[in-house]
Amino acid sequence: MATKKSKVRKEKKEKKKLEDPKVFFTSDLHLNHANILKYCNRPFKNVEEMDRVIIENFKSTLKEGDTLYILGDLTFKRQYAENFLRIITGMGVEVHFIIGNHDKDGKTLEIIEKYCTDVQEMKEIQIQGIKITMCHYPMYSWNASHYGAWHLFGHVHGRKPFATKQYDVGVDSNDFKPVSFTWLRRVMKHKLVGKKNG
Repeated sequence: MATKKSKVRKEKKEKKKLEDPKVFFTSDLHLNHANILKYCNRPFKNVEEMDRVIIENFKSTLKEGDTLYILGDLTFKRQYAENFLRIITGMGVEVHFIIGNHDKDGKTLEIIEKYCTDVQEMKEIQIQGIKITMCHYPMYSWNASHYGAWHLFGHVHGRKPFATKQYDVGVDSNDFKPVSFTWLRRVMKHKLVGKKNG
């Protein structure tokens, strides 16, 4: 059982890590999902090519010590979840997972929980003073949105533009690569602060 002191040390370590801009976000990989090629007009001949390109993109973008947040819809199938997460965590990348509508299968979730630091429906973090709310689905309003807090999401596959400080981190909108906090900070400078709703 963790002592109070060890818990505090862990929280301080996590906070220090999140002050480091080597944090990345992604969503909607849909590994081995044949229909996604048609639904989203993905530029691949088949799922084998799609999976290979996505995995290579992630391997070339991420490095040891990085943190990756996956905002849902990794894959329907347990073996593809295990293969991807084994590769990424084997590189020394810490992975956090937000559950999407295609991640409900119990066996697949078991694999996700095995490899990921935490698995949640929604998560709030703070990096370099910026509050970020993450959910698989886009939200109309989120914590501190009227103070310039961000909202990151997936699910819509790049089909809907948003003017406020929210961003679709799904691979369909981002060249099938994860996006970095540093890059998002530049993007968010040009987006509007949300209105106060409550």
